[in-house]
Amino acid sequence: MTARVPLRPSGAESVEAGETVAGFGSLWIPVIGQPHGWLLRVDTSSARVTARIAMGTFPGSVAVAGGSVWVANSGSTQTGASGANTLSRIDPALNRVVQTLPIEIGGRIVAGFGGVFVPGAQVGGGPLRRIDAATGRVVATFPFSGVPAVACGSLWVARTPDPEATPPATVLQRLDAASGKLVQELAVADGSSPPTDADGQCVIVAGANHPDEESAGRILVLGARGVERRSPVLHTFIAPLLGAIWTAFAPGVLQRLDVNGAPVGAPLLLGNRGQGSWTLVQAGEQTWLVTTADALRVTL
Repeated sequence: MTARVPLRPSGAESVEAGETVAGFGSLWIPVIGQPHGWLLRVDTSSARVTARIAMGTFPGSVAVAGGSVWVANSGSTQTGASGANTLSRIDPALNRVVQTLPIEIGGRIVAGFGGVFVPGAQVGGGPLRRIDAATGRVVATFPFSGVPAVACGSLWVARTPDPEATPPATVLQRLDAASGKLVQELAVADGSSPPTDADGQCVIVAGANHPDEESAGRILVLGARGVERRSPVLHTFIAPLLGAIWTAFAPGVLQRLDVNGAPVGAPLLLGNRGQGSWTLVQAGEQTWLVTTADALRVTL
């Protein structure tokens, strides 16, 4: 580990490490805090925090699109959270918010196809909105609810109709990003995350999969007609990162897997930084490990 950047500014409640994105030569890391949260900008060349941009109380997912950085400010206005249900647009040349768009936010936002896609927060699942990344305007509303993803050359929405079922099944819907037309719908019996690209394949991570709980998941390879093959059950936390699949099979030990669940290369030893929320982010030719305490440049 060749560089370390301490995070957690004064007044911070938690660093949302898993929501970090890279863009414009920097890492962009949301931080929950009072009376407001922040978006931290870490310059990857100097390994320094170069900007602390005030956000709403609960900044969540971050996306890069149209020459801007977009931050979803969630939380409830009933609890007095500042900036709740707004989307902040940041100009990376100015390091400040240049547009605030009031919009219901029901989950993680994603960027792609010249837009930012924002899931709704209505009871039973709100519609998916498309924000034009150039104008910052809502240009389309699609009648689909769930967790959006841009992967495998398509826009996807993943939803769980009955979260109380054991295991909860997931419906994956592939949409035309311009028209919102439903192109393909798949039901995954053992539940799954939205699709992602890994090792040149379109894959989904299925089953119980949480870093703080007992996990039993599979890696599913998705084809034109649906799930083409499944890995054996993996009793570890599985995460799609850096265009590959990784598992934390022991505290502080991260191992890359192929799509069949077999280890690839040497493990990455994180030590006590492997506890709690963390993610790996590719920034140019550099790889960064971001935790709730710091950001570290690592060699894989």
